[in-house]
Amino acid sequence: MYGLAAFVVPFILAVLWIIESLEPERKKSFDLKITSPDPVKIRGDVEAILRGAGTTFELRSAGAKDLAYEVELPYKLRTDRLANAILRLEEGNDTEVSWEEKIKK
Repeated sequence: MYGLAAFVVPFILAVLWIIESLEPERKKSFDLKITSPDPVKIRGDVEAILRGAGTTFELRSAGAKDLAYEVELPYKLRTDRLANAILRLEEGNDTEVSWEEKIKK
């Protein structure tokens, strides 16, 4: 009986571990707004930062002074690191980065 238990318990744990690893990563949804004197100039760099961080994003609007994105971040990723990377693109300018978490209904 103990021999069967010694085989079954590790087998069940292995199966549960495999099932858990196949679960998609949890994500948080945000609206990202970037205000800059020249948003067209930094758009490619902003998108490269977002892509490099493993986010999925969609450009929602591009105006004369701002860019707006809908962004899905991996749950473990922090917005402050991305914001700081975006702000470093144009140091000394009046660039602003705003994250607003979207509440899923």
